[in-house]
Amino acid sequence: MEFERVEFGKTYTSPLTPEEVNHYSRQLVLPQFGVEGQIKLKNTSVLLVGAGGLGCSAAIHLAGSGVGQLTIVDHDRIEASNLHRQILYRSEDVGRYKAEVLVERCSRSNPLSRMAPVALCTALTTENCLELVRNHAVILDCTDNVYARYLLNDACVLRGRALVSASALKFDGQLTVYNHQGSVCRRCLFPDPMALQAQSCDDNGVMGPVQFLG
Repeated sequence: MEFERVEFGKTYTSPLTPEEVNHYSRQLVLPQFGVEGQIKLKNTSVLLVGAGGLGCSAAIHLAGSGVGQLTIVDHDRIEASNLHRQILYRSEDVGRYKAEVLVERCSRSNPLSRMAPVALCTALTTENCLELVRNHAVILDCTDNVYARYLLNDACVLRGRALVSASALKFDGQLTVYNHQGSVCRRCLFPDPMALQAQSCDDNGVMGPVQFLG
């Protein structure tokens, strides 16, 4: 079976190989997903901002499930205090860029991805945000930075993208989808960013499992 899709000006036709059928077999047997769903996933691009606990969990599952293009943005380096919840990092990774290491782990998890995951070891800024959002179909906000959250929100509104946003603190996790098919955006619900200066995990702590439930 073949599925043709035009994405950002490019047409990509892709049959599933025998290796892909074997790798994704547990997804393919789902009647709500099947071969067509797998090929659509193969042609999807995801921008993931934030390679911490939330980003680790999201990235490895996206890569394993067969997302065709995954771009991970994070300028932070791994610290020892990250290891209890950011479970894709190891002690020997301390000091390395999170995005770089996360891309390595995702590549090893699924070498069948249409495109190799990309690491951007840089901060999200007004100069790069709009272009990054424009070049991806789905946007994931896994940051712990209020400025970056609102920057992503505004770029998604301008580019017509849905924004999947998660957060975790102490024993609580939260998941929200903004700007999906005309739904509210973050500014609709929280117009004043200064009123949402979130408490940090550094100051208030976080339980590791919350990162995977948020």
